[in-house]
Amino acid sequence: MTERYFAPCPRGLEAELALELAELGAQNAAAAEGGVAFDGDLALAYRANLESRLASRILWRVGGGAYRNERDVHALARAIAWPSLFRPDRTLRVDVAATRSPLRSLEFATLTIKDAVCDRCRDDTGTRPSVDKRAPDVRVFAHLTDREATLYLDTSGEPLFKRGYRRDAEEAPLRENLAAGLLRLAGWTPGDPFLDPMCGSGTIAIEAALLAADRAPGLSRTFGFQKLAWFDGPAWQRMKQAARDRALSRSAPAPSGTLVTNPPYGVRLDDRDKVAALYPQLGDALKQRFSGWNAWLLSADTRLPKLFGLRASHRIPLYNGALECRLYGYRIVSGPMLK
Repeated sequence: MTERYFAPCPRGLEAELALELAELGAQNAAAAEGGVAFDGDLALAYRANLESRLASRILWRVGGGAYRNERDVHALARAIAWPSLFRPDRTLRVDVAATRSPLRSLEFATLTIKDAVCDRCRDDTGTRPSVDKRAPDVRVFAHLTDREATLYLDTSGEPLFKRGYRRDAEEAPLRENLAAGLLRLAGWTPGDPFLDPMCGSGTIAIEAALLAADRAPGLSRTFGFQKLAWFDGPAWQRMKQAARDRALSRSAPAPSGTLVTNPPYGVRLDDRDKVAALYPQLGDALKQRFSGWNAWLLSADTRLPKLFGLRASHRIPLYNGALECRLYGYRIVSGPMLK
């Protein structure tokens, strides 16, 4: 079934976002002021959130229509079967944006939509969602023009420029999706030399590295669609795993070089099996595609040398905070794996 979406983005990146979404499988991607409207199935919401480097959010259109006053807006919102879209015990936030709306108060329009959502949930299930403006489970977005009201459910949760690799900072760094947009507008592609001589917090360089590694920007975070009724956990895990596996299939960018990485440690018990499966795959990938390189891996997992399948030339003790680690050095040569 085809669904309708809207992806806001930094102004000036609309055309590039339309191209990116089309590359991800979106249909009828059309740039508009401040974002891109597009069509696709529900799985596209997973993919766009996981893979888009330029979008700020992926909003799923769930209803709307013509309106003239607050009563019309309430009726449009109440007509949507919200309990079929998310559990009524989820916490809720409503945000409203407007362009030339005849309504006098956006704050009152927000309250009107919130009441309509809660009233429909109460009438259908006997339970009203509670409001959480700081960290809601579900976000409802409404956009009002001079004649039309469009209602969306947010599938992203936190904005997509929050990749998960940056800690909160007092100063406002360049947003990650804008940095990725700069790279795309500049025409930079992996393999070309890259330099940012005034890197500051390093956002442009980090986004370039993620692009060069073909790493999906959303791999290290969660999303709003995981709280919606149609969320399919196994399908989502398969998509994430396929995105992770791309990093193991990339070729060496040069005949020789130095690779330095900090793979997962498997400190938590529930991660140990995943890490135990990752290390042999990483060792195989290096043997097959990085012959002639020096590889350095930092790990607190003492199983790494055995699972990696290569003989370490260096084992340097280091500490990652209070965690005792080793920096393992390997000279990658072609030939059978060493046991």
